[in-house]
Amino acid sequence: MAMSREDNVPTILSRAVYNLRLSVRCPERVPTWDVILLTAASPQQAALYQWHLDRAKQRGTISQSALALAVPDPDGIRIGSGGATLHALRAIVQNIFGVVSFYEEIAAAWVPSQHEWLSNRPLGRKLLDALSFHCLISYCAHNLTFLHFGTSMEVLSHITSYFGGKTTFCRSNLDMGDSHVVRASSGSVIASDITGTVHVGDQSLIYNCTLKDGVHIGRRCIILGIDSESLTTVQGGGLSLVVPDQHCLWEVPLIDSNSRVTLCCSIQDNPKVSIHELGKFCGKQWEDVFNHLGVGGDDLWLQTISSKERNLWNASLFPVVSAGKGIIFAMWLMGLLPDHDNLVSEWRTCKRMSLAELHGFIDFQKLHEEFKTRKGKISLQLADASIKCGSLHQDLSNLCMEILEGLDAGKDACEDLLTLYLNPKFDAFKVPQSRTYQAGADLYCALGDVENAAAFERKAWDAVAKETAIAVEPSGGIYAMHFSHVFQRRRVKVELPARVDFAGGWSDTPPWSLEQLGTVLNMAILLEGCAPIGVELEVTGGTGVCIADDAGHHICIKDPAMLHPPYEHADPFRLVKSALVVTGLASSTNLLCTGISIKTWANVPRGSGLGTSSILAAAVVRAIYQAIGADDASEKVSSAVLLLEQLMGTGGGWQDQVGALYPGIKCTSGSPGNSLSLKVEPVSLCPQTRRELEKRLIIFFTGQVRLAHNVLRTVVRRYLQRDPVLISSIKNLVSLANYGREALESGHLNEFGRILLDVWLIHQELDPFCSNEDVDRIFKHVHAYSQGYKLVGAGGGGFGLLIANDEESALIVKEVLTGLSVRVYGWSISE
Repeated sequence: MAMSREDNVPTILSRAVYNLRLSVRCPERVPTWDVILLTAASPQQAALYQWHLDRAKQRGTISQSALALAVPDPDGIRIGSGGATLHALRAIVQNIFGVVSFYEEIAAAWVPSQHEWLSNRPLGRKLLDALSFHCLISYCAHNLTFLHFGTSMEVLSHITSYFGGKTTFCRSNLDMGDSHVVRASSGSVIASDITGTVHVGDQSLIYNCTLKDGVHIGRRCIILGIDSESLTTVQGGGLSLVVPDQHCLWEVPLIDSNSRVTLCCSIQDNPKVSIHELGKFCGKQWEDVFNHLGVGGDDLWLQTISSKERNLWNASLFPVVSAGKGIIFAMWLMGLLPDHDNLVSEWRTCKRMSLAELHGFIDFQKLHEEFKTRKGKISLQLADASIKCGSLHQDLSNLCMEILEGLDAGKDACEDLLTLYLNPKFDAFKVPQSRTYQAGADLYCALGDVENAAAFERKAWDAVAKETAIAVEPSGGIYAMHFSHVFQRRRVKVELPARVDFAGGWSDTPPWSLEQLGTVLNMAILLEGCAPIGVELEVTGGTGVCIADDAGHHICIKDPAMLHPPYEHADPFRLVKSALVVTGLASSTNLLCTGISIKTWANVPRGSGLGTSSILAAAVVRAIYQAIGADDASEKVSSAVLLLEQLMGTGGGWQDQVGALYPGIKCTSGSPGNSLSLKVEPVSLCPQTRRELEKRLIIFFTGQVRLAHNVLRTVVRRYLQRDPVLISSIKNLVSLANYGREALESGHLNEFGRILLDVWLIHQELDPFCSNEDVDRIFKHVHAYSQGYKLVGAGGGGFGLLIANDEESALIVKEVLTGLSVRVYGWSISE
């Protein structure tokens, strides 16, 4: 039984994230944030935050139109979260309006009795015009929980629930012989360089670290910015880093100093709880800490500070020393070095800092530069290994960007990668040629060589067509004639239904479908009681081929050589020509002694998104096979159309022709391998579900033309680049196809509607222009009456479909759409 995801918080948040990304990529459709505000403890920290905000704008994570500010506490003095928020809001007002008293003027704009006073203040009239007509609304979301990131335990819980079990952007996720992580299934290693055997405990987080052989990290730990190699410089290799369960360890550089501070604590420590209130450090009460370390309270606090004021926050615990020495002191403080007599003496003589005073001395710029450099080095290692081992499994485009940004010699490094790439070793590892060429395009692009990058992208696209041909017909004989040269029938007419896709689109498209599992849920439909797409082939008394379509185009070709590619993009006959080529008829002697006439039609609007082009190609191929007495089984016709679309240069997958050639609702899976194999499984509906679907599913034409070719090229390029976001999105579409099948077979149409909405959000993630303001307007008008909706095909216009809340809502939706001049089509399942 399909599980309902209604009111499921992760699902709601996931949809919200998709909308947020869409608002950034296409703010004219989805309003984006007006202001993004970060508070910071110091000007140095604010500068670091501002850099990240500006970088996010450059990379398209934050909209260019949003005001993004990092605001430090005034005069570098920490004023608490509430005070920092008010101070930051004041900074926004000053940024927009200039100098203004936030506490009085802004509040007065919403208080009618203060409007007269405000109108005489500087900028008062402007504030009234902008704010006085808005109402302040207080809303309490009782069913939601406040998400707090304030403690280490909460940060660990949130992050490991998302990244748990992942090794992200790390050198260790390569097979490099002596480099591996012994990691619990829920441990997370992010942006780190791992060499040798490193143990990472359950639910632990490692971020921006360099960890070498012998490091042991316990359960539920947070390790940030640690370089275990620094231990070697002070200990000669005799000591390995060990962190006990449920501890934090992090290191920071200081302003105008070569020294650093290494900090530690338990994830359960509350730094503001005093000794008097039984506060703890590293999970132990302070009396136990004093006894174990051999130190006293006067070593940590001034005598003028009472026990009620003494806490971890203001304890002078952490020495200002070299990196390696700081790790040794931290391990001692965590209770891991019992032979501590020398350390106690040395610790007492060191300059030490507390958490409270440390914030004003952290060199955030240096911290950031070190992070960029480490990430650049890791990126270079990943890219280098990806090329050397011949797998090319990394996103070289993104890695080169990190290399150029993080390393002073980044351009030289990228040039070395290109040199390595041009010494090919990929054939031995059976890397698809399309991926090989795209990798070259990405390397040339990183170096600013636009001409060579474009040339390699063209080679990548051509390689996709060749790989598809091999997958369809591994023997390479797809064009060969395996039948008599004599036409068996003088006249053939083939009519096919349209298809509507529910979920899984893009997973059927090469090269994805040649390398990854693809699953599509779709349905063959009649529109207004008719199969709208067809062809009529007739053997004539002359020679050559005459082609005509329902748009009034007509041509007669006497020389069969003119049927072969290359084709002009605007050639209205290239589909029929390609069909003659893939069936082998264009290369046979038939056309030298016999003429044929081929008439095609599609009784649906142009750019419908109903798979018209592929289905028409299937009709032409089937008509040719029937005319010459060849096998016209749906499987063979589908494979020929897949090849035909590559020959035309339009690309495309198998779902359109499968959707029309096989009756009813079906869930089709493609298994990659030496040859492409499709498994078409009918989706069985009980009579009640079928009747309900026919009444609640509404199919309509938006009135806008949709062309998928440019979108397809973009999606294919991103896959060839091994874009992780795209790969994750298509995998989600495959999962949704399976969920959709379960929902239909179990009769849960409401759940099915919500699945359609999830599919629509992912399609917009893949291509923000698959919708537009007019389509958004249509969906906005019918949203309240529907469980879910989407455009069919690649979107951008064409047909849409919608699952209404119930039969009554379906009638309302039809009235609303008609009022918007949107045509609603009568439809039925084609059996």
